[in-house]
Amino acid sequence: MTQAEWHTLQILVDKLSVAEKQLLVEQLQQSLVPPRDAVSELATQQRAWNNLFAELSAIPGEGPGDGFCGADHDRVLYGPRE
Repeated sequence: MTQAEWHTLQILVDKLSVAEKQLLVEQLQQSLVPPRDAVSELATQQRAWNNLFAELSAIPGEGPGDGFCGADHDRVLYGPRE
């Protein structure tokens, strides 16, 4: 917001009655709280991310140690390289 806009806002606020200023403050306070739907959606998304990270953490970082390597895997799937 520019300095001129702040000045205009101050002039307008100064013209309000005490009751109007109280109403303005209440409306401003309410605007700072996200709607319940948004909070619920954020919580749902956070749970989904947490579940995804837990699943990814459960994936083994190494093979089972049975001697079957990635190249063996490719030969089984695609045949020998020529």
